[in-house]
Amino acid sequence: DQNPRQNEAFCPSVIGFGENVNAAIDQRMRRVAKVAGIPVEAEADCNPNMHLVRVEDGPKMIKLLRQKRARQAFGWMPIHQRSGLERLPGPAFSWQQTLPFSAQEGLAIPTGNTPGIFGGEPASNYVAPGCSNPRLCLPIELSFRHAVVLIERAALDDVSVIQMADYALMRGLAQVREDRFRRTARDADTILNLFDESVPVDERMPSIGRMDLAMLTALYAAPDNVDASRQRGRMVKTFRAVLEDLD
Repeated sequence: DQNPRQNEAFCPSVIGFGENVNAAIDQRMRRVAKVAGIPVEAEADCNPNMHLVRVEDGPKMIKLLRQKRARQAFGWMPIHQRSGLERLPGPAFSWQQTLPFSAQEGLAIPTGNTPGIFGGEPASNYVAPGCSNPRLCLPIELSFRHAVVLIERAALDDVSVIQMADYALMRGLAQVREDRFRRTARDADTILNLFDESVPVDERMPSIGRMDLAMLTALYAAPDNVDASRQRGRMVKTFRAVLEDLD
């Protein structure tokens, strides 16, 4: 499958850190997103498509959302994936509502995986204008409609505003593996190691790393109507170019 990304201009919402800190995190995320070439909503009161929330207990909050606001929080995420989120150790939790969109028009399209939501027609039956040869392009792209990042309060004692904003941006705008599954990635210079207990606090990245920025830039610069292998190929070229520029 393609590596999905946010379909619309980035509009963050930050909750639970205090009014001034909320605003500072919001501004930082917007600034870094722009540097990565990600479209950002100009209006401060835009309709949020990513929520960063400070919580006391991540699994309890996820359980509450499943009971009270399942459709709003998780969309059509399969039940087993919701259960998997609830079993994660934390202190950070993230997920995205991912749907197929028209690569040509940027609109959500019918899919057999979500019966009833858009009519229940298989996505493979949809043909976008300008894409008649599936060997060269695809009529659909996998995109985020909404992203959620939860951070437990107890983990924030030694975390700066910049670290929190950059970490949340990476977790919200790209699908990355949970810390315990990333193995050798723990040795990389990445903000994603912010809450990794195997990395000493004074050795964790003070802000988004060059590898992180190159990855985000490459993801959002890649064509949205090509298959996964072509997408990754384009991403690798952009990734290398960004690293060269940063050097």
